[in-house]
Amino acid sequence: MIIRGAPAIGVAAAMGIALGASQSAGTSVADLEDDFDYMCQVMSATRPTAVNLFWAVERMRQRL
Repeated sequence: MIIRGAPAIGVAAAMGIALGASQSAGTSVADLEDDFDYMCQVMSATRPTAVNLFWAVERMRQRL
């Protein structure tokens, strides 16, 4: 990610996950959950030390 600043990183992660989930090609809830888990893993790997990133990813998991 090119975004700087802890809060902005969290917001960008949440928005990226939401956009990815809305474009999921899954045909069932289980498919969406698999896609969602993959998106969360990829997003988390972008900045492994960003606390706000992990906070946003966990919050998105709770909302799903």
